Amino acid sequence: MDTAIHDGLNEAGSSPPFWRHLSDWHRCLRLADADHNSFTDIVAIAPQVPEPVRRQLQAGTIPADRAVAAVGATVRAFFDLQLRGRPDTRHLLRGASPRYPEILYIAG
Repeated sequence: MDTAIHDGLNEAGSSPPFWRHLSDWHRCLRLADADHNSFTDIVAIAPQVPEPVRRQLQAGTIPADRAVAAVGATVRAFFDLQLRGRPDTRHLLRGASPRYPEILYIAG
């Protein structure tokens, strides 16, 4: 899962060669309006701190409840598909969910 601010699939030096050599199931999803720490508890704390500090926290502008719900749903969908063999959950891994429009399919 990636952010629009840090496009790891295209910008990180090791990602493009690594991605090209993946031979099994893989996906790149993006969480809209997220930044590096949107995938941590900091996203819940960020709205409570003054603006200059908030930017330094790298939490993005996605609301905390949406970030937590979207990331949790994506992780569940991955484990449901890969470990439980439930293909009915894979739609979320294609970024096709009206419930989580923040999740965008990038590649895979």
